[in-house]
Amino acid sequence: MKGGKWNKDYKKKDIWQRCFKAAISVVRLTREFSYSVESKEIKGQIIRSAMSVVANLTEASAGYSYRDFRNKLNISRKEACETDCWLRMLYALDIGHRDKIVNLGKEYQEIIKILSAIYLKGRKK
Repeated sequence: MKGGKWNKDYKKKDIWQRCFKAAISVVRLTREFSYSVESKEIKGQIIRSAMSVVANLTEASAGYSYRDFRNKLNISRKEACETDCWLRMLYALDIGHRDKIVNLGKEYQEIIKILSAIYLKGRKK
């Protein structure tokens, strides 16, 4: 995979752009939280998982093999699922702006579908 099409153009890929923008949106959302023990814990977790989605996609682009690429892609997908879980937790606990949480949740659901489709497409090869 190294030197392949994904590698040199990964920042131009729609999925990378969406993950990057979604991670930035998560960080901005958490800046609005009032302090509580729960919000502090969830804030750290959701920031880490959201940033990990885009970071692992970036690492996938530098994969030294197709297997390495797929492994990082799968980690990215799992981190997107974790981020969605934290968003649901925020909503249930009424932490943060509900409209922003709902919109981010929809975006992460789309990201999960796209990453899953890319991953499953590779299985057929």
